[in-house]
Amino acid sequence: MPVALAPAEDGARAMLRFHQDNLASAEEPERQWECWRCNLDQVAVALDQQ
Repeated sequence: MPVALAPAEDGARAMLRFHQDNLASAEEPERQWECWRCNLDQVAVALDQQ
C-alpha cells in the first residue's frame, strides 16, 4: 500500500495519505478506515506527548 507524508497546505501540519487497491468487498474501505482512524489517533496522542 503506497503511503505518503507531506506538509499540509497551512504549513503547520503534515498530511498522511495512503491508497489501498483490491479490497475484498464494498464494505472493506469503511472497515479499513475505522482501523486507520484508531491507529492515527494513537499516533496523534503520542506526538502530542513529545
